[in-house]
Amino acid sequence: MSKAVLPSNTRVSAHHAAPRRSALLLALWALAGCRPINDLDLASSEFGHAGRGNTPLEAGAAGTPPMPPLNQDGSSGSGNGLAGTPAGGSAGTLELGGAPDIAGSSQGGASTAGMPAPAGTTGGSGGRTDGSIAGDGGEAGATNLALPELPNDLPNSPVVGTISVSTGTLTIGTTAVGTFEIATPTADYSVSRSSGNIISLNDKTSGNLLQWVSISNTRPKRGVGLTMTRPPTMTTTVDQDSVTAKHVRLVSQSVAGDFSWQWDFYVTQATLTVTQAAAPFGFSYRGTPAGALDSNDRLGTSSGALQPATDSFYADLPGPAEWAYVSDTAIGHSLFLIQHRDDAMNERYESKDADSAAWTFGDGLISQTPARFSVGMLGSTSYRAVQARVAFIVEALQ
Repeated sequence: MSKAVLPSNTRVSAHHAAPRRSALLLALWALAGCRPINDLDLASSEFGHAGRGNTPLEAGAAGTPPMPPLNQDGSSGSGNGLAGTPAGGSAGTLELGGAPDIAGSSQGGASTAGMPAPAGTTGGSGGRTDGSIAGDGGEAGATNLALPELPNDLPNSPVVGTISVSTGTLTIGTTAVGTFEIATPTADYSVSRSSGNIISLNDKTSGNLLQWVSISNTRPKRGVGLTMTRPPTMTTTVDQDSVTAKHVRLVSQSVAGDFSWQWDFYVTQATLTVTQAAAPFGFSYRGTPAGALDSNDRLGTSSGALQPATDSFYADLPGPAEWAYVSDTAIGHSLFLIQHRDDAMNERYESKDADSAAWTFGDGLISQTPARFSVGMLGSTSYRAVQARVAFIVEALQ
C-alpha cells in the first residue's frame, strides 16, 4: 500500500510550525515559574489562567479565583461581579493564525468589573477590564458604621428651658405602673420602667397639657417606642452621669439580656437608640392628637404630602432621614417622628380602634442595629416649621 504524501507546501508549513510551538511552550513554561511542561495547565489554573485546551484553537476555562477575604465579623464578603468573566467572547478563544490567549483573556471582549457589594459587606472579586487574570475586587459596599454617641446638650437649640427627671407611678385601670417622669419645655414624658417605652406624652407647647399619648386598660397598646410581636420585659434605670440641666438618659435592658436601648431626652425631643434586638421591631407612635383623633387632624410626611389622619398610609419615606408628623389644626400643634437613617422599608400608618393614630417605621420589620429614632412636640402645623425642627435635630445628633 502506498503512503499518502502531503503536498510540499503543507510539509513546509508543518516543519516551520514545530519551532513556533516549542517557543510558545517555553514562554508558557517561564510564565508558570519554570514548572515541568506537563504541569502548565495546573499552574495556570491556580492563578486564574486559562489552560491549553483540547486543541491549539481552544483555550481552557479560566481557573477559579481565590476566595474573597473574610470581613472582621468572620462573614465572607460578597459581590455581584464575577472574577474573570468576559463581557463578550469566550475566555481564551484563539483567533485563527494568532497566539493562544494567556490568563483566560478574551478576544471577544473585556471582563466585567465587580459591582458594588451590599451595604456592610466587602466587595467581591471582579475581573480586570482587559479580561486577564482575576482582577481587583469590586467596590466595597457601604459600611454599617456604629451611630455616634449622643451629647449631653444640643448647642444653639431653638428651644430654651431645662429638664428634670423623677420617679413616679401611673395607674392603668387597677394596675400601678412604675415610671420615670421627664419634664421638658415642649413635652412631659412618662416612661414605663418595665417596658422601656413612653406610655404618656403631654403637649407643653400650649397653656393646656393636652395628651397625645393616653394609655388605658382599654387601650393598652398606646405609647411611643419599640413595638414587636413579643415585647420583652425590661429593666430601666437613669444614667446619672448623663443628667444635666438640658439632658437625661434612661437605659433599658431586657431581663433575658437580648434587647437593649436608651432614651435621651432634650428640650426639643426624645431620642431612642436601639443597640441590641433579638427580633424584628418597629418604632411606633400610637395615641390621640390633642386628646382625640378627629376631622381636625392631619398626617404629613417629609415629601410634603398632607392627608386626613383618618386615612391610611403605606410607603417608604425618602431619606437621608425619614420623618413624618401628626397635626391638630384646631390648636395648631404637631407631634413629629424621625428615623435617623434611610432604608428601603415601608412605613405604615393606620387609624386604630377608630380613635387612635398609629404610625410605625419599618412596618415592624426592622432588624438592623444600631437604630435611632426621635419624637417631639412643636407648636405649629406648618410643614416648613416641622422641617426646620427636624433638620436641627438630625444635624445636632450627627
